[in-house]
Amino acid sequence: YKWLQEGKKSPITQPRIEALKAIDFEFVVTNPADRTQLWFEHYEELKQFQHREGHCRVPKHHTNKRLSEWVFTQRKQYKALRKGLKTFITEERIRCLNEIGFEWAICKSNEALWMERYEQMKEFYACHGHFRVPKTEITLRNWITAQRSHYKALREGKETYISTNRLELLNAISVDWFVTQRGCRSKTSDDSQMII
Repeated sequence: YKWLQEGKKSPITQPRIEALKAIDFEFVVTNPADRTQLWFEHYEELKQFQHREGHCRVPKHHTNKRLSEWVFTQRKQYKALRKGLKTFITEERIRCLNEIGFEWAICKSNEALWMERYEQMKEFYACHGHFRVPKTEITLRNWITAQRSHYKALREGKETYISTNRLELLNAISVDWFVTQRGCRSKTSDDSQMII
């Protein structure tokens, strides 16, 4: 790239440059403070994704390719660290990612993970008699919040990833689809058993 900028012959092509730019590749090495700032910018994006979706498993072909690549890089760097190799991931970064329920290894299918969370939700309900998961159980809390968000999107006619099968399973355990700020069931939830 540097050669190309200097008008010299270079093996890098314009399509490759555009692909690298799409994932925010750094063509010019920046100082460590800038890299730290960039890392935390990506981390904030991941936190927003996690809040919205209930997990940190950004799909490989997600619309935010930059975030998808960044998440992949974090897993790769963590794996290298565990092997004793040189890596840029720090204990602080690992702690930050752990705090939002980051999964370092993805080996289960989305369906298997969904069913695992569903079983955890059933157990939680059996123990507590409600679906208001406390902040201390962040992974399960985010999961049930994501299910409610998908249900709301479905009711509004928006694109959603909740399947009929998943909806039936959640309705079978009488999930409260509408929860107000105080955690009480909303009075407008009379159609929560909506058939799709």
